[in-house]
This record gives sequence, C-alpha cells and structure tokens, in this order.
Amino acid sequence: MERESLKEHRAYTFLAQGRTSFAGKPLNAHAIADSSTGNFQKESIDNTLDPSERAGRIALHWSSTGQRNPAVPETLTYKLDGDLFVINEIKIQPFQDFSQRSRPIYSAKTVRFRMGHVKRPLDVLQDSVHDSFVWTYTSEELPMAQENCLQNFKLPEPVPCIGGIMQVELLGKVFPKLSPKFFLLLLACCSVAHVQILGRGRSLAHAFRVDNDEPEDPVNDWGLLATELYVSSFCFCACITMEL
Repeated sequence: MERESLKEHRAYTFLAQGRTSFAGKPLNAHAIADSSTGNFQKESIDNTLDPSERAGRIALHWSSTGQRNPAVPETLTYKLDGDLFVINEIKIQPFQDFSQRSRPIYSAKTVRFRMGHVKRPLDVLQDSVHDSFVWTYTSEELPMAQENCLQNFKLPEPVPCIGGIMQVELLGKVFPKLSPKFFLLLLACCSVAHVQILGRGRSLAHAFRVDNDEPEDPVNDWGLLATELYVSSFCFCACITMEL
C-alpha cells in the first residue's frame, strides 16, 4: 500500500511541477484520425510527423478535401506515446505548394488545441472523431500566419494531458490564388507539412496498475483518473506554494 501511495505521490508531483514554466522537449506521437484527406496515398496525416521534407519527388504533407465553405473546420488527432503529459507548446508548419506557379500556402486563419483521453479503445473509434474522445482542455483560438515556416503556439500555461490525446483544430481555410480561368473550380482547403508537440511526459502503467481478475472498464477508469489527477495537481501545487 505504501508503495502504491508513493507512486501516486510521484504522479501528483509530476503534474504539480509541470504547472511551472519549463523548456518542453519534442514528444513522440502517432496519428490516429483526421477530419478529411484530399489524397489518402499522398496526403496522409502520418506525413505531418515525418521530419523529412520530401519522399523522392513528393513533398510530404497532409491536406484536407476542398470545401466551398471556408468556415468548415478540419482536425488532426494524435496519440502521444505514454499516458501522463504536461504540454506547453505546439509547432505547426503550413504547406506551401511549389508545384503551382503562384506557390500558394494552404494555411488556416486560426488554430485551436484540445487535450484529453479516449472513451473506448482506439481500435473501435466511432465514425465521428468528436464522439470518440473526452476533452479535458480546449485552448483559445490562436492566429496562424500564412507563412511556410514552423510556427510556435505557446500555451498560456503548461496543460496536463492525461490519456495522451491531442487534437489540432484548423479554423478558417484560405483560398489559393489561382488563374481566373479556374475560378469555377476554386475550393478552400488546409494543408499542413509538420506538427510537433512539446512538453514532458511519463507512463502511468506502473503507478496505477490494477492487479485483479475483474474486467477493466477503460472508459470509466480514464475518466475518473483524469478528473482525480487534474484536480489533485492544483491542490498539490497549492500546498507546495503555501509551504514555501
């Protein structure tokens, strides 16, 4: 029992310490879902995590399907390699298409971030991505520049991400500048070359393992754990401040 209490104490300490400023490191992640894809073979969400610029003659990037309504949002959802994280910064690079004469940059106007955990195992995700996750944090909308560079989006304060799910929401598509003869085919889309998530993380597998013969309920376990740890991290941090 004392050993388990020590492990829980370490988890709370990790979250409390994470609420202070720190230099985040790139976190390992893998892509699990996107809202749409223009070309599944060449424009996969997996490309956004590849540090390479090109694969042969193909420029690596993700692209949404074209929309006549530029207000339709697009999302990119990732699973971090672990369970417990504190995230303080996300970097995104819009994609610039050098194959076109006008060299358009398919950026969004603003971006928003969500963090949380899954409702059910990842191999049984619902058709609607929004119905498959519980979001414990949603950022404000942050402006994105129409520039081909890795843009830094620093969060106002480090954010606990319990469950390891992070979503990028791209809002407000930009119409590309094409020749007037193509105006009837003009559709708005978003394209992203790179996504990088910065923070610190650790695994909860040992600290909160349940060793019994009863079937586990991952949905309720994650929900209760996320709430308990998130609230406790504030209380723990407040106690440390009072002691100091």
